[in-house]
Amino acid sequence: LVVARALLPRRYARWIGDDDEMRDGRTGARAVANSTAVPEDLGQIRYVFADKTGTLTENEMNFRRASIGGEAYGDGDGAPAGIFSDGALIARTQAGHVAILNYWRCIALCNGCAPVRRAQPAADGGLYEYTSPSPDEEALCLAAQRFGVALATRGADGVATLEMRALRVGSTPSKRGSTALRCTPLGGAPSATERWIVQHEIPFSSERKRMSVIARHESSGQLVLFTKGADDAMLPLLALRDDGAHSVGARTVRHIRRFARLGLRTLLIAMRRLDAREYEAWAAQFQAASVATADRSARLAATYAAIEVRLEPLGASAIEDALQPGVPETLRALRDAGVRVWMLTGDKAETALEVARACKLVPHAAFVVDVRPASLVDGASSSSSAFRSGARRPLSPLSPPGVGVAHEQLHFARDARADGEWPEGKRAQVGGRAQAPNGTALADAQPRAHAREMSAGSVESADDDEALPVLNVSGGSVEELLACMRAHRALLRQRAYGGADGASRAADNEYVAVDDDGDDDDDAAADGVDGDGAAGAYALILEGDALARALSEACRAQFYELALGASAVVCARATPSQKAEVVRLVKRATAGAAGAAVRVLAIGDGGNDVAMIQEAHIGVGLVGKEGLQAARAADYTLGRFSFCLLYTSPSPRD
Repeated sequence: LVVARALLPRRYARWIGDDDEMRDGRTGARAVANSTAVPEDLGQIRYVFADKTGTLTENEMNFRRASIGGEAYGDGDGAPAGIFSDGALIARTQAGHVAILNYWRCIALCNGCAPVRRAQPAADGGLYEYTSPSPDEEALCLAAQRFGVALATRGADGVATLEMRALRVGSTPSKRGSTALRCTPLGGAPSATERWIVQHEIPFSSERKRMSVIARHESSGQLVLFTKGADDAMLPLLALRDDGAHSVGARTVRHIRRFARLGLRTLLIAMRRLDAREYEAWAAQFQAASVATADRSARLAATYAAIEVRLEPLGASAIEDALQPGVPETLRALRDAGVRVWMLTGDKAETALEVARACKLVPHAAFVVDVRPASLVDGASSSSSAFRSGARRPLSPLSPPGVGVAHEQLHFARDARADGEWPEGKRAQVGGRAQAPNGTALADAQPRAHAREMSAGSVESADDDEALPVLNVSGGSVEELLACMRAHRALLRQRAYGGADGASRAADNEYVAVDDDGDDDDDAAADGVDGDGAAGAYALILEGDALARALSEACRAQFYELALGASAVVCARATPSQKAEVVRLVKRATAGAAGAAVRVLAIGDGGNDVAMIQEAHIGVGLVGKEGLQAARAADYTLGRFSFCLLYTSPSPRD
């Protein structure tokens, strides 16, 4: 028996490696069992933590839309190639608009790409191909080249050469049978060449969420800081303007939100011209920090932050990353088997929600439930007045077309710089008003809350059978986050108990949301949050700072109870350390669970997923475009996410 117990895990590992069904047809990569110590745990998995980019998606980036100078491009109907068929952008690029050229300069210079000249021009006219650890950067550089601004050389001495070329405009068939414009750069000698001397490169990190370069134009001597990064990290760095909602920054933020609701990956792009004296003073500080023997990392971070201020927004990029084949079916099978899947991603919340909907992590008929503490409303700026009491709010990004959503009186406010108008189209009707147990309208209570309720009979979907509430956990402080989670728990208990009677049955909670008509809302009734491990009929989303506060000692117990009862969780803008902490949280919370052992699995494809993979009971690394760090750190190596289903066999749900 002892010998068999020692030999069988090795045989299991051999079977996994020999399975032709787990061979990636594109790359030929086979599944590999790096560890033989955990095969018996594969049937006990109850939680799966998955990265998004490269794990659920292909990590094949295509530049689809752009916002430049406050104008959106690539939105035209029937355009087969997005921005590359946008006549307005092509014409303005040909005319040499300064804002557009600066946008492409920033993209071409602020990256880690290495250019290689092709032997023959590509089909899109490109003379250079680019290699980078980031597929996003490759897609950005290829797009800049296609619009006539190509990164041609990058030397060890820091000199980067940009080749400027005129555009050739042709036509290509569109999906509607007509023709659409198509731009490619002209071949031959460039019309102009720019040499930039990169003085400093401020690298991207998961904490900073941005990258910057300080470059000097060789001919003019002008020093320019080029920066690109996540909008939540970049918005506080932008120079404030007095023209409010009509400024380039405000319009760019609106475009970013619109692109994110389409499931596109967005980056905000900005620049600032530097004075020679300012740069020299900063360079001295940087030199002192770089040779410091104590607190070197902290001093460097402070030095970086000192120069990345008062940025001028140039625009934003929006990149498409398609789902891997079989992901929706795999997630549905896992969910039907009682396995709960958490998506942990560094992308924007709106993008993560749209991808979660596309891959069936949450149903097509899902809708969002928001709770906002009163302090956010009382501190709202004038630019947020459109979201004050009585205002109307559009359908959730997760709501399918034709779904009616009724709100109570709305109270919604954010940082003025992060505010943006919702897109034109259908808007929800203001309806039932939430109330506290004492009958006081929640619009006048602390905290104020609003919930999106599905109209009865309004959802008909062939592939989904439930209108799942997605609870948005947010708060600008620990107190606000705790109040938000208490209000969400009250909403869930009210929906579980039903109607006004639910208020008295959940009297231990501060607030219970009930409709004016006091109906039971049976169309989307939620399970109670009992902490017993039964999957609740709701999902959870939280982002960035809210996730950091939820993982703190003050909020951890409340977050345990709310998150462990959810059927799916989406954590957006998560850093690698936060991903690992989330996995650690669930391991601790389920360690003392009664019954069979509970195991958690983490799966990712990049170096930023290594901490999460190593923290889980079972780690799975995918062989992708971001190197082999995840694959080497994992217990198992796979070619695609869908192969998980072939060797995990959770027991069907009763």
